[in-house]
Amino acid sequence: MSTALSLPRATPNAGAPVLHSIVESIGHTPLVRLHLPGVPAGVELWGKCEWWNPGGSVKDRTALSIVSE
Repeated sequence: MSTALSLPRATPNAGAPVLHSIVESIGHTPLVRLHLPGVPAGVELWGKCEWWNPGGSVKDRTALSIVSE
């Protein structure tokens, strides 16, 4: 008996914008609403998806600014 979690397959551009350059994604890190046990009613908890940054760093915007100048 398998206990593996079955996740839906991702479809290309499932609600995500199509970007012409990876640079366009800098500064637009997505947020995800978190539903965690123990969070009081009426409280919204959000997480920032830093791993979605093109360089894999929270410093992408800073680096872009330095390179652009």
